[in-house]
Amino acid sequence: MVPGVIGVLQAIEVVKIVTRMSSTLSQRLLLFDALAASFRTVRLRKRKADCAVCGTSPSITTLIDYEQFCGASPSDKTRSLSLLDVSQRISAKDLQAKLACQEAALRPVVIDVRPPVQFEICSLPGSMNFAFDTLGKEETVARLRETFAFKSDETADRKNHVVVVCRLGNDSQKAVQTLSKAFTGMEFCDVIGGLKSWAVSVDRSFPTY
Repeated sequence: MVPGVIGVLQAIEVVKIVTRMSSTLSQRLLLFDALAASFRTVRLRKRKADCAVCGTSPSITTLIDYEQFCGASPSDKTRSLSLLDVSQRISAKDLQAKLACQEAALRPVVIDVRPPVQFEICSLPGSMNFAFDTLGKEETVARLRETFAFKSDETADRKNHVVVVCRLGNDSQKAVQTLSKAFTGMEFCDVIGGLKSWAVSVDRSFPTY
């Protein structure tokens, strides 16, 4: 049944392209959930002229290591880690409630530690990207200090005010450990299940990959 639905949709797209209609799915990815009987689309970026693979002068012309290039495992069945105490972890719904706080000063700073290429695909509104593999660098720590407006006498009021997110909730735990050492006295927490959990329990239209 599902292949039939997809086949019909593909045929419709062919007709629209041949007749030069403007309503094609160009630069959009159509996702069909047969179980929920729902459709949604994800906006795709335009081809970048300086892209290493599909740009005007590509530097990558042969197969390379998948994980090295994508910064992610080829399987979404990555084993979930448990590195933090339960008090250092919150759910996606908890984060949603924190972000909805009417008083701006009480909203958490959200740090996304995914690679920049993944951050460009999708991100939470207001979140800032500091890739996990850069957290130990001096320049990154300096930028984080500015972001946090870090002052030692304010830490008592900043409990769980910095929330770290990643794709699946594994790198974010490692990041919390790294940041806790770099910013002694501040308390950090991460989101259980990462952005994948956000897409499941908070915003079903949030892109997953």
